[in-house]
Order: sequence, then structure tokens, then C-alpha cells
Amino acid sequence: MMVYIHAYYVGEWEQVCHYVEQSPHVCKSVQEDFRNHSTVSIRRSNGRLCADFVPEPDFENHALDFFGTLSPPESLPPINPSLEATSQEAAAIKSLTLLGYYGICWLPLSRPQSGSVSSAATISSGAVFLLPPKDQPEEGAEIASLAKAEFADSDWALAKRRRSGMSMENGWTRFNAKDVCNDTLTYTLEFTPEVYAWLTQANHIFSRLQITTNLEDYLLLHSVDFKILIGSATQTPGYLFLCPEEDFRARPTSFRWPNCPAYWSLDSSGAERLSREEAIQLGCPYFQLTTQVHGWSWDTNVYAGLRQFHQAKGFDLDSQDIARHLGYPLFRLSGDASPPFSHGESVISVKHFVSL
Repeated sequence: MMVYIHAYYVGEWEQVCHYVEQSPHVCKSVQEDFRNHSTVSIRRSNGRLCADFVPEPDFENHALDFFGTLSPPESLPPINPSLEATSQEAAAIKSLTLLGYYGICWLPLSRPQSGSVSSAATISSGAVFLLPPKDQPEEGAEIASLAKAEFADSDWALAKRRRSGMSMENGWTRFNAKDVCNDTLTYTLEFTPEVYAWLTQANHIFSRLQITTNLEDYLLLHSVDFKILIGSATQTPGYLFLCPEEDFRARPTSFRWPNCPAYWSLDSSGAERLSREEAIQLGCPYFQLTTQVHGWSWDTNVYAGLRQFHQAKGFDLDSQDIARHLGYPLFRLSGDASPPFSHGESVISVKHFVSL
């Protein structure tokens, strides 16, 4: 019913916007700015959607932003308050298509989340990842992924100074030591999340792994940041060299920290690497590796609604028939994920701390 209300809301909102944008009685400036500068509420007198051209300072536009990316659903019949709850649900399910349902689950009901995971973790593009507790990043684990998924990467970037390093002929990137102290260097991978594909198969994956609780802790990843935190130092001799992007690739679509992501050198070419002891003696700052994942999650009740909706549409909940029916790529269980899968199982237990 929550999804149905959102879908009905989309249709109502589009009618309001169409009226304002087409009305000869509304000035052009209001027509152009109405979608992004209005407050939406429910009018008590008639229970209908009301939109005012008076933006509230703290109004969250998360729900409004998605209206521009989602086509309004076909005309949906209003719910009759006199009907029983089961009859209302049946009418709502009948009125919504699979894609219409996924469209509402996507942005209005999703939550952006981020978290740190073990720097020993391998991250696959198109992956679903368990977000670990903040104080136990090693307990995060990948539970499923796609065989093929698109991704894009970036160059090494400094957080504070916003300076770019120098690309070397061998693919490594060089920074002056004085420019990186007390700063963070980040290499980012951005994935193209298959949101609809995941929504069709989420309950299948959870069922296979016997996962029944805390479903909001599982993220469909859209990006990962590999970060090197550089400490402060009294002396900053030489240069810091960072590995090429391809060194992060463990498999064609999987990524992790390489054995040697960075090193110090007094030589501008990087040919002579400083050992750990030499770097410490010269006063080079330490650096620490961290991995941050970012993605979308859904509450347990959203997955329960998907289960009810799919069952009412006649699909086998424990199969991937819906994804095959719609032509979506299939998720597969990750190598470290096996039933029963729980938060307490430490699948990844190795931590990286580099002091060079």
C-alpha cells in the first residue's frame, strides 16, 4: 500500500505540474521554477495533494527529484476507504505493473548509505555488500554480484589541496612529498548499479543465504573509494609514488588493494624505492589504507512488499524467474557467502595498516 500511495502521488504531482506549466494564468517565472521550488502537502479539507510555490528552508527534495526521471504511472484508481484491507491490497497490486512497482521502490523508498570495510576486502562491480558495524569493518562481506557490470574509474586525487599528480611512463603517479602530508589520496571506482535487476532477485538471494533480519544493512554498491590517509611529518623529502589503476584489479570485474599501492622515493623517477626503515629515518609520514563503499539499501518492509507483490503476480519467489522474464542479468552468490549467512560471521578478517 505504501508503494501504491507513492505511485498515486506521482500521478497527482504530474497533473499539478502540467496544470501550472500550461496555465495561461500563471506567470512564466513560476512555471519554470515550480517543480524545484514548491512545497507539497495534503490538504485537510479534502485529503488531496496540495502544492504551494512557497519552499520550506529544510524541505527535503529527495522524493521530488525522482519525478523528473520516472514516467508517471498510468491512471490509478483511488483506494476506496470502505473496502477491507485485503481488497485494497488486491486492487493496488492489480493496478501496478512490475516496472511501475520497481520505479517507486527505487528512489522514494531507497536509502543512500556508506561505510568502511576491511582494506583486505575484494569488491566486485555490481555487488551487494553487507555494511559492517562502524567499529568492526572486517565483518563486512560481499554476498552477491553480477558476472558483468559496467564501471568507471578516476585518477588519484588529493582531498584538501585538489592537486593532480604527475603520470609516469610506467603508469605510476608521482606526488611531491610536501604536497601530500596530512591529506588523503583517493582512487574511486563508480559502478552502474542494476537496481531493477536487484529488486527482482533480492528475496531469492536472501532466501538462498537464509538471511531474514537487518536487510537494511545490505547495500547495492554504486561506488567504492580506496583511500590513503597520509600523516603529518616534520620533514618531507622526496616523492610519493602511487600504483597504476590496473593494479587494483584482482579479476576482470573485481578490485582490491594491491600488495604495494604506494612507496616513498628520493629519486624523481621512482627507480630507487625507500625501504620502510629508510623512510622512517628520513621522517617520511606514515600512511594508512582504508576502503569505503557507497550504495543503496532498502528497509525490510520494502523487501516484504516485493515478496507479496511478486507472489500476487504469480512468480516463484525462490527462483530468478522474474529477472529472466524481464531480461535482467542474474546475480550469483559470492564465493565467501554460504548459508546460513549472519552478521556475526567474520568472512573477512585481515586488516591493512602500512607505516612507510
